[in-house]
Amino acid sequence: MTYETQEYRRHHGRARLAWPFIIGLGSLALLEPVTHALGLFGEMHPGARHFAILAGVSVIWLALVAYVRPPRPFLTVILAGACYVTVVATAGLIVGPLIGIGGGSPGLWVFPIAVVSMASTHMIWFVVVAAIAHVVTREAPQ
Repeated sequence: MTYETQEYRRHHGRARLAWPFIIGLGSLALLEPVTHALGLFGEMHPGARHFAILAGVSVIWLALVAYVRPPRPFLTVILAGACYVTVVATAGLIVGPLIGIGGGSPGLWVFPIAVVSMASTHMIWFVVVAAIAHVVTREAPQ
């Protein structure tokens, strides 16, 4: 699967980003509120459940990036990570209190610094995942 032609690359000098692919990867963040709303993994500690979902999503991302081989895989995963963080923050701020995530606490509205902390730790994680994706998709030297 390819996202640009040789003519496009020759004219513009760089590969364009695969935005549908990036948004699709980022939308996997919806697994977190869905698993909570359905009561899946309810016996797990919330932090462990979040890490398990994050690790699972990262493995899925790496597999998809290795299969699809989008142009600029490092930037693709970083932008997908930003999309992921946006979805998780939106779910935590808006949807979370509506479906009962947080046990009735006011959630992230009370602690806006929690959004910054969550976003920064997630993006550090996604930089590592992006570096792995870059190594996995690198072409072997001839």
